[in-house]
Amino acid sequence: MNYIPRLRLFAIGLISAVLFAINSSATESQTFESVVLRVAGENFTVEIAKTYSQRQQGLMFRDNLPANKGMLFLFPFEGDNRIWMKNTLISLTVVWLDHNARVLTVKHLEPCSSGPCPSFGADSPSSYVLELPATFSKLKAGDQIPDILNLDAR
Repeated sequence: MNYIPRLRLFAIGLISAVLFAINSSATESQTFESVVLRVAGENFTVEIAKTYSQRQQGLMFRDNLPANKGMLFLFPFEGDNRIWMKNTLISLTVVWLDHNARVLTVKHLEPCSSGPCPSFGADSPSSYVLELPATFSKLKAGDQIPDILNLDAR
């Protein structure tokens, strides 16, 4: 009995199933918890991206971000936590924070409409990334957002 054709079919089926699962999780719409954070004297309702698939989706495919809304990415470790603007349709103010919720850097990022899209990060290890409307400009390196420390991030 020749097992090679059966093995080939099994391998093709397995690869197809894995690729389908990866593609489905990447495009599947995630639900996010929301909290209110006090940021530079203003209240923002931010969605929390704490799972891998939530962080992967982020604010992709949204055509607007209302004033006083945003998204906070909680990473499982402090490190070179990067983002990119692929499939992000809106400009953002992006803030990287350390484990003490102290601002490391603030960048104004534009959508990436064609690849390859660059990734962005801080010069120091970060634990959190906060995405806010592009018009928000009240944060600078060294500022702190202590409300973040009250979240059950991990």
